[in-house]
Amino acid sequence: NNIQVEREDCNEVTKLVLDGSKAVFPAAYEALSWLSKLAKKAFDKGSKRLQWTTPTEDLIDLSYNELGIITIYTELMGKVNAAIGEIEDAPNIKSMKTAFPPSLVHSYDSALCKEAFHDWNKPICLIHDCLRVSCNDMEDALDRIKNKFQAVCAGDPLAKLADDLGVSETELKRLPQGEDSLLRQ
Repeated sequence: NNIQVEREDCNEVTKLVLDGSKAVFPAAYEALSWLSKLAKKAFDKGSKRLQWTTPTEDLIDLSYNELGIITIYTELMGKVNAAIGEIEDAPNIKSMKTAFPPSLVHSYDSALCKEAFHDWNKPICLIHDCLRVSCNDMEDALDRIKNKFQAVCAGDPLAKLADDLGVSETELKRLPQGEDSLLRQ
């Protein structure tokens, strides 16, 4: 019962899961890679933030600035650094590039929840992309999600995203759009 798990073992398991995920879901990882390239192109063109509109017309503004740090020298604690807030016009491009793919996915999670449940009048709990409803309402909730998923993902949302970020197709080739077998059920 006293099993010790080393950090290297955890790292190896994580690598195996990621490798397996990439083998099973290659298109998803291709899309994530494309999103990273899209952010890079937008920043290379001079963007200091990333802004896009969700299918529910919500404006998302991804903007991180470098933190201002002051050093305080104290008699008892020695040198202490304190954050004083973000520095104006000092965009943290690296952080925004890293945050962009999950931020986009989460903005679409939110758009889907908003679209599916804006007129829901039954007990519900939505946290991030987790849904809780009463047992009697689950089938209705799942139908709403399935139907609104199609609406939220209609057209070519990644092409629209690239347009929102000011990156043309000549600057970054668009991902091909395919039919998802889940949408045909």
